[in-house]
Amino acid sequence: MFPDPAFRGRQTSLPSSADGQALDDGDKALARLAGPVEPRQMTEIARQLRVCTERATGDWAKGVVRQQAEYLELLHGKVKTFRAQALPRPFVVGWVLVTALTGVGVLWPLTILPGLPGLGRSKQFMLALFGAGAVGFVVYLATELWDLRRLGRRFAWRRPQEN
Repeated sequence: MFPDPAFRGRQTSLPSSADGQALDDGDKALARLAGPVEPRQMTEIARQLRVCTERATGDWAKGVVRQQAEYLELLHGKVKTFRAQALPRPFVVGWVLVTALTGVGVLWPLTILPGLPGLGRSKQFMLALFGAGAVGFVVYLATELWDLRRLGRRFAWRRPQEN
């Protein structure tokens, strides 16, 4: 956007060479926003934009590059907040507790408790079915948590459409 001659031509005064270089460097930094949205990458690019702002001499160039850095920092905060809310830690802790209680509080006691005389085979059959259901439930919860985690990481940068 910054190196576009039409964009620069619409400004009331043409930028100096230092401003032009700062705008070009800012554009190169913003062009690195490709692929998945990563907060660390956003922080690094915002830092590069701040450096470009310091190198610019004109108010207009400083303002344009600073504005892009501020937008990126604001978006960085929103992405981090969304990711933290997409898979809250209490959900993971709850899954760990359900898994532990299922194993220690249900499956293990069922294997140790004696069955009724003459019904040993039915106990094994019941234990196998119940165990499969309990493990299936824990696996189902794990896949749901994994999907929530992926939800916060599936976004990617898009380039604006050229007119």
